[in-house]
Amino acid sequence: MDLDENQINSNISSESGSINDVKNQFNLLVENNIIPEEYHDLLDELWNSITELADSYSSLNLLTESSLDILFRISSTGKILYISSSVEELLEYKPEELIGKSFGDLIPDGKLPEYFRSMSDQILEKEVIVFNSDLLNKTGKKFPVDEILKRISSEDSVSKFKLALESVSSVIEFQSSSNKS
Repeated sequence: MDLDENQINSNISSESGSINDVKNQFNLLVENNIIPEEYHDLLDELWNSITELADSYSSLNLLTESSLDILFRISSTGKILYISSSVEELLEYKPEELIGKSFGDLIPDGKLPEYFRSMSDQILEKEVIVFNSDLLNKTGKKFPVDEILKRISSEDSVSKFKLALESVSSVIEFQSSSNKS
C-alpha cells in the first residue's frame, strides 16, 4: 500500500484521540519510507515513552478520580487549574464549572481576607499546612472542610499550590457511626 505524503499528513493531523492511532501513524511512516531507516530505533524509543506516559497518566487519573477528597491545583493568583470529580459529591459542582474560576469564590462572604491572611502566614513558614475552614457549596451552604495545602514550584518559578479538601462532616458521621457499633 503506497501512500503519498498528503495522505500521511492528513492521517497524522486527524484527531482521533487513540494511542493506537499514533502507533498506526508511526507504522505508516516506516512502511512507506517517509522516515529514513536510521530513525526507526528513535521512533521505537519515542513510542515506548508515549506508552509509558499514557500508563502513568491512567494510573494517576485512577487515583485522583477515586479519591474521596477534593484535589485541586491552584495558580499563584488563586485560579483553579484542576479539580477532581469528587467535587460533585461534596460541593455539588461539576469540575468544569470551577476550572478557571477563583478559589476565593468558594469562601464565604467576609471571610476571604481572614482566610488568605491565615493561609499566607503559614505557607511562608511551611511547605505543607493543614487547617480547618468553611467553603460554599453550589447552593451557597457552608461546608466544613480540613484543608491540606502544599506549595509546589514550577518551571516558570511561580508558586502553584496543590490542595486537598476532606469533608469534616463525613469524618464526624463516620466517627459517630463507629462509636455506635
